[in-house]
Amino acid sequence: MDIESLKIVGGILGVVAFFWKVSDTLVSYVNLNVEVKTEPNEFLTVKVSIENKSPTRKVLTNAILLISPEEENPILTFNNLFKNESNFSKISSTRGIAVNKFENSIVGENGRIIIPLPFFYNEHESIGDEKISYRTYINLKDVEILKSYSVRFYVWGAGRLHRSSQDSFFKTE
Repeated sequence: MDIESLKIVGGILGVVAFFWKVSDTLVSYVNLNVEVKTEPNEFLTVKVSIENKSPTRKVLTNAILLISPEEENPILTFNNLFKNESNFSKISSTRGIAVNKFENSIVGENGRIIIPLPFFYNEHESIGDEKISYRTYINLKDVEILKSYSVRFYVWGAGRLHRSSQDSFFKTE
């Protein structure tokens, strides 16, 4: 291969890389993190964060925490929380969890809890190239001892796929 051919191939690869980066900037969404820490006196702290590494702003429509027994499917957990509600339709995918907005926390049996996080969508018009975080305390009085639980963090923006992240805890006393 001669030098001119290498220049042409290099130029084509440079153009492809440029458009790939532009596409990645426009299409990428946000990175999530959730960390749980058991505290004394039957409390759990949950710190969640959202990071936008893209230079384009991202708009969130909803953010919630879903706490459930770890071995339980989150769709089943969500449906169990509302099994006695006549005006609530069962969901069939995790997207159904992410798009449902709540004004208040909902506490069910066996440590099942939904906690809305309006901090992310009411206090922030959009998320720029930044990382924002929020910490909340959860009372574990309804959580069984010696059982593992999941804490799932769901976010959703209109016109986007939802995102989720998970951590777990084990109540020992």
